[in-house]
Amino acid sequence: MIRAALLLFAVSPLFGQTAAALLARLDGVRWEGPPTAACTPRIPVQLDIYATVEWTHHCADTRDGVIRESFFYVFGEPARIARLRVDLLPVDESPENTARLLPALQRTLTARFGPPAHEPELREIGFYHLRYGQPIVGDHWMGGGLHYFLHANLSGGYPMTIRRGVQLVVITDRLFAERAQDALILRAEGFSGEAHEDDNPVRARLKARMLVNLRSGYQWKLVEGASMRLDAGIDNLGNRKYDLPLGGRYWIGDKTGNSSVPGMGRSIYGGLTFQF
Repeated sequence: MIRAALLLFAVSPLFGQTAAALLARLDGVRWEGPPTAACTPRIPVQLDIYATVEWTHHCADTRDGVIRESFFYVFGEPARIARLRVDLLPVDESPENTARLLPALQRTLTARFGPPAHEPELREIGFYHLRYGQPIVGDHWMGGGLHYFLHANLSGGYPMTIRRGVQLVVITDRLFAERAQDALILRAEGFSGEAHEDDNPVRARLKARMLVNLRSGYQWKLVEGASMRLDAGIDNLGNRKYDLPLGGRYWIGDKTGNSSVPGMGRSIYGGLTFQF
């Protein structure tokens, strides 16, 4: 009897991982808080397409069979480094654990936020169509200033190797809005879909980082020999952060390094011209 009880105690942690236990790892998260000294810094690649992969610091810790990863991004005005994304993954990636934990999380999150959506596609976090023409395999809820993306798809390997099994990716409204702007710019630059790049990945990424400027004008005749023209436009429609290619560099205070000159943010202008 004692041996059976000890065996049950030893095995129970393997089956004790619940949806509530996994979601409990979100308790106490300091959203938009700064990274700690334990976090690993990273210099984002300027040609990355989406804001979600332009993180500057990463931390990971494991407790109660759950891996929690935190991603930090440059955020706000004045710019600061803030936690805008947290990923939760069970240590047990087995199909058996996935088949048990995934529907439990779906029920819990649906009870909390209502029925899920199945868009938009975010391939960089594994939230995508497994086959062309089929719905996205995954669930998306939002509430309390956060977006919850749940799936069990095979996803990218950096910085924590290839992921399998249940994955819950939670991002803030701010990061989600930046990601939506990236998708809008890709479509404006002529991409037929968010995840379709041409055969040259370098050229495709350069296209994706181009600025979108809108300009329009109209001229009409007032009287004989006189006319008026109205011009209006928006520069840097996506309000992208970028460095002027030929802007040189400048020193920042008394720091020992220097920095590229940043380009102007979104600018709206207009004017009237009279000709006689």
